[in-house]
Amino acid sequence: MASNQPTTTHAQRVQDALDRAITSQALTNYPAIFAGFMEKGIPESEIKPRENVFTFNAWKALGRSVKKGEHGVKVVTFIEASARDTSDAGEEKVRTYRKPHTTTVFHISQTELEGERQARRPAADYRTPRRSAWASGHGRYPSVDSYPDPGELAADRWNETH
Repeated sequence: MASNQPTTTHAQRVQDALDRAITSQALTNYPAIFAGFMEKGIPESEIKPRENVFTFNAWKALGRSVKKGEHGVKVVTFIEASARDTSDAGEEKVRTYRKPHTTTVFHISQTELEGERQARRPAADYRTPRRSAWASGHGRYPSVDSYPDPGELAADRWNETH
């Protein structure tokens, strides 16, 4: 089934997430954001939505990544959607609407610069990765050579009976 929506790259989706987070006018999630982060021990004075509270993809666009094991605060947002309606006369009409979507936001204290994250990563291992017992032919799995060829077995049986 082909989609009529244009394909977007990961970089475009990340940038769109940041743009939506900064330019959104809705204040409905503010109570949930403040309550959720204050419950995590972050002082109210340090919680500034649209300044230091963003979604995972918005932080990626800002060159930061969420620290491993961090849990954010769930909020509800509305996204644009479209549907095609066909009338009895056969006319097709596209209507757009907004539907609720749950997402998670993270405070800046739960993130780190991408460079810091890369520096913490171990250097690439220069050795060849160990192959599994199945791939190497060792261990409990029999090798392909140990199975007889079914064609040869059939030929032997044919010769024995005829």
